[in-house]
Amino acid sequence: MMVCVSAEGDANVVIGDKLVFEQGNEPFIANERTMMPLRAISEALDATVYWFNDDKRVQIVCYDSLLSLQIGNSVMGKYVIQNGQVSSQPISIELDAPAMIH
Repeated sequence: MMVCVSAEGDANVVIGDKLVFEQGNEPFIANERTMMPLRAISEALDATVYWFNDDKRVQIVCYDSLLSLQIGNSVMGKYVIQNGQVSSQPISIELDAPAMIH
C-alpha cells in the first residue's frame, strides 16, 4: 500500500531512528508523485494497520483516529475514535493521487 506525499527540493523523513525500508518496498515516483509505503510509515508511528483483501481497503488506527483508504480511490476517510466508539461520519480527505499497491 502506498500513499502520495509531496515535497520540493531534497526531503528527508526521520522518525526516532532513521526509517529503513525493506528492499523492494522503498518510496518511488509515479506520475510525478512520491509514493510512500504506508504500512512501514504507519507502524513506525505506532499505528496498527489492517488490510481487508475483499474490498482492497486498508485501515490505520492510531490513538483517537482511524483512517480508511481503498486501492484506486483518491479519497481517504478519517474517523474519530471516542470512548472506544468510531464516529459514523468520516471527514473526507482528498488525496493528490489514489492509493495503489506496488
